[in-house]
Amino acid sequence: MKNILFIIVAAILLLPSCKSKKVATVNEVVISNYSKAKIALSSGEIDLGTDLIDKAIQDNDPTELEELYYLRGFILHAYGKTEDARTYYQKVLDMNTTYSSYSKKAQILLELTYEEEAYKKSKMEEDEKESIHDDKPINIKDFQVIEKQPRFESCPDTTNTEIQRCTNRTLQRHISRNYDSSIGKQFGVQKRTRTYVLYSVNEEGIISHVRARGSNKFLALEAKRVVYSIPKMIPGLQKGEPVSVPYSIPVTYAPY
Repeated sequence: MKNILFIIVAAILLLPSCKSKKVATVNEVVISNYSKAKIALSSGEIDLGTDLIDKAIQDNDPTELEELYYLRGFILHAYGKTEDARTYYQKVLDMNTTYSSYSKKAQILLELTYEEEAYKKSKMEEDEKESIHDDKPINIKDFQVIEKQPRFESCPDTTNTEIQRCTNRTLQRHISRNYDSSIGKQFGVQKRTRTYVLYSVNEEGIISHVRARGSNKFLALEAKRVVYSIPKMIPGLQKGEPVSVPYSIPVTYAPY
């Protein structure tokens, strides 16, 4: 009888500890590699965030893969690794997601990688030519007043002043509608940041030679993406012939 009583008392004493263990298990929160990656990136820990993106991709959650591929490509692209970036942009496109914002952006960035590489190659060839003939004086062409500025089809073919006003309005509208301001938050940018994008409208009215100057490489890439996505324009004219016209435009990220 004493033995039975002892067993009952022991069982009663053990009940609270068993119950607390069960509650701890139920309340335990498991954070996915995807969430960890987003937290790391938003804290500015890019290397850690990149490693966690790779782990999250291995987890193979179909609801997250498209964004993960895009982010991985975007990071590689921002660091100048255009060939590797293309692999991930293509993975986004291969998913064939209907009405996907990532797919549209990946397509533009994929095309931008080729444009950037072509521009770098042309600059290297120019530098080589200059080094071969460095004993000769370099002729620097003065900027000329363009006879007819490039314009959007929606802008009237009037004076350069009116064309410029219409072009500026259209550009501002395009940038405000297409710039992904969440990029700053995703990569932990806490302050107002301005990026200057240099580009040309070439003889065919297509945006080319896109470069960016700014303190944050991720915001610079997003600014380049938006500018590169500008629709085809009517090219500028000089002496009645289409010419390439250089431009510079500021793109500002405001976190608030």
